[in-house]
Amino acid sequence: MDLAFEISKLGTLLRPAISNMPSTSLSQANGNSTTN
Repeated sequence: MDLAFEISKLGTLLRPAISNMPSTSLSQANGNSTTN
């Protein structure tokens, strides 16, 4: 269960960074990676 705790802790740390990123730039990055 230690791994699950590490994953949840990592998700808690990443959530603010992900929410700060504009969703449009995320979709554009995904589109560029799939196109290229």
